[in-house]
Amino acid sequence: QFDGWSEDGKGGIYFYNDARASTPWGDNRPDYGRSEVRQYLRDNALMWLRDYRADGLRLDAVHAIHDESATHFLEQLAAEVAGFNAQSGRRTVLIAESDFNDPRLVRSREQFGFGIDAQWADDFHHALHSVLARDASGYYEDFGTIAHLAAALASPFVYDGSYSRHRKRTFGRPPAGIQNNSFVVGIQNHDQVGNRARGERIGHLVSQREAMIAAALVILSPYVPMLFAGEEWNASSPFQYFTAHIEEELANAVREGRLSEFAAFGWKREDIPDPQDEATFMRSKLMWRE
Repeated sequence: QFDGWSEDGKGGIYFYNDARASTPWGDNRPDYGRSEVRQYLRDNALMWLRDYRADGLRLDAVHAIHDESATHFLEQLAAEVAGFNAQSGRRTVLIAESDFNDPRLVRSREQFGFGIDAQWADDFHHALHSVLARDASGYYEDFGTIAHLAAALASPFVYDGSYSRHRKRTFGRPPAGIQNNSFVVGIQNHDQVGNRARGERIGHLVSQREAMIAAALVILSPYVPMLFAGEEWNASSPFQYFTAHIEEELANAVREGRLSEFAAFGWKREDIPDPQDEATFMRSKLMWRE
């Protein structure tokens, strides 16, 4: 916790507690405009690279970062990591998860981008999943045709300024001039599997032949392929969303946030495992004998 944490646990001067604070993970959001917050997060990131010698960091849900500073926190972080790389002689990377289809994340700082090394391109997953699994629920309603899949293989953003039925607005921007190795794709990851009500992997949803087609398209796509743990052998165990939050308020906020998100997919509340239940975790463990 930061010095200055308020007695009511709402975050004091270092967190928003107004309309900007609402997220799927609770109603506190760091104030990225404060130098203390930026320094804390910057030091934490560099600790993992320097002290634990991580090869890189995946930055979760950067679209939820609310920063009105002239220099966005992500741009500052990318510059700090670039400085660390130059000083240490290592090549560490930053990979962002973003829901904005905004190429500025991976444009160089010289081109007025943020300078992040790569970002996830979820349109590829959505296009491939919706065709193979015949799924048109939730955000998959924006996909579902071979034309969408062809577009995802030609460009990392299917929606690059076109109208999204799911979002009910024009969405995205063309990633012109950006190399394909700035985009990471997969047919499975902890979100797309773990955020299903029952945590089904692609092998639970389609035939083995179709799962092999999916694997081939991921590996042979023009982007950086990402494999999910157990995908190498089409693991039979699900990967359900599990947590071990000590704070009951946070645990309940996560539960309710997930139930609200799943409503768009038509999933019943009783079908969604309790993330705080240890059995949810045990069901999700890989069976290495496979």
